[in-house]
Amino acid sequence: MSRENVPGPPEPAYVGQFLTTRWSLVLRAAGTPDADAHQALERLCTGYWPAVHAFILRRGYSAEDAKDLTQGFFARLLEKQWLNSADASKGRFRTFLLTAVTRFLSNERERE
Repeated sequence: MSRENVPGPPEPAYVGQFLTTRWSLVLRAAGTPDADAHQALERLCTGYWPAVHAFILRRGYSAEDAKDLTQGFFARLLEKQWLNSADASKGRFRTFLLTAVTRFLSNERERE
């Protein structure tokens, strides 16, 4: 599957907005590590970085802290393979992502 065939948001989410995600993209990104999974993962991270960043900014963090926290969140998302626990039967992907970001921020506050 080439990059053009990987479903999902073709452009980054508008700042502050979460675009509708095809679950096939999420499942592909969480799948066996290969070129297609890497491309799907890249599309998810690139597509949702602006919206996650805006969400963190709205939580009262400075622009620089929000940037660092957004990078930290996506690093943790990849490191802990959180996408493997995403489940379309439990709701929207944006709900999954916002729950994960909220928990991440809470853990970061506790760590401080």
